[in-house]
Amino acid sequence: MNNDEKSLQTAITEILGQVLAQGEKTAAIQKALEAHSTVQTLNLWQKRMGDADTAALADALKVNKTLQRIDLSNTQLGAEGARVLANALKVNKTLQRIDLSNTQLGAEGARVLANALKVNKTLQRIDLSNTQ
Repeated sequence: MNNDEKSLQTAITEILGQVLAQGEKTAAIQKALEAHSTVQTLNLWQKRMGDADTAALADALKVNKTLQRIDLSNTQLGAEGARVLANALKVNKTLQRIDLSNTQLGAEGARVLANALKVNKTLQRIDLSNTQ
């Protein structure tokens, strides 16, 4: 990856982070990932992710062909977010790593993610450390 591609990835991540930090309920994530097909890493660490934000991200993951890593650690992701994320993981063919540490998935969230892993063959690592 060249410097221009790295700069683009950094800019997209920062813009999405700002949108989420402002609490805007929007499909900005989905639009950005669809428009910029070179993004391989998305860091949304410590962003306020509501159900609408998580649903938009999940929709983007269903069609995105380049994203390999995503960090959703220290977000407010709960069981409902895990459910929509799990549905996306069932069809996503590129994501290799996802960080869900320090979230509130609960037993139900863990169960739906485990079921998604039965279908997903590309995901190599899920970090669930300190998850309740």
